[in-house]
Amino acid sequence: MLKRNRSLGVLGAGVAIALILATAFPVIQAQSQDSAHTLKLDEKGVSPPASIAAVSWIAGHRRAAALGGVCEEIWSEPVGNSMVGMFRFVKDGKVVFYELMTIEEDKSLVLKIKHFNPDLSGWERKMLPRTFL
Repeated sequence: MLKRNRSLGVLGAGVAIALILATAFPVIQAQSQDSAHTLKLDEKGVSPPASIAAVSWIAGHRRAAALGGVCEEIWSEPVGNSMVGMFRFVKDGKVVFYELMTIEEDKSLVLKIKHFNPDLSGWERKMLPRTFL
């Protein structure tokens, strides 16, 4: 299962997406630890064939109490073989972090995530999102 890059995000959108992808496409590939909370597909691993239609049901707006605050996630309907999503975590009435996410179809599905502090300064290197194949 794929997990988030930061401990606060472990129960956030990434886990939901990982569960979606794992249940929709139960092919098990070679994985290795990328960071404390992230697995990655090994270089020799191959992502299974998949289409954006298989995960289109995640489109919509969800909000739930979690991690001592409120988690909110919004996903667009598929357009152009892609979906875009937003996640935010609010604790004690203040935003803790945001995420901008895309799922793109290219023979399989690719999840890309960028994390932002409340002031929109990024967690990842400026030009590189977290990419999950």
